[in-house]
Amino acid sequence: GVDKTLRPLILVGATAVFWSIWLCRNDIVFDKKKMHSCMQVLLLCTNWLRLWALLQKVQHKELMESGAKRLEWITREFMFRFGWRASSRLLTL
Repeated sequence: GVDKTLRPLILVGATAVFWSIWLCRNDIVFDKKKMHSCMQVLLLCTNWLRLWALLQKVQHKELMESGAKRLEWITREFMFRFGWRASSRLLTL
């Protein structure tokens, strides 16, 4: 039931989520890093989406970038509204 033009973008978005989870898992298991919040995975996901948007066609690039911006805004809004501690630090690339 999804438009054929949007299917590849949905797959890229799902891949970014799974890749972010995998990288955070590797950091925890192999590098013994501690996760302060599950929001780190979502913010890492937005970074991957922005990076992979550069590889897309022009009309898809803008859609992916706006999706990444929205996901980041929602994640940050959720973190600061519902008691995310300011002392916690987010993982950066």
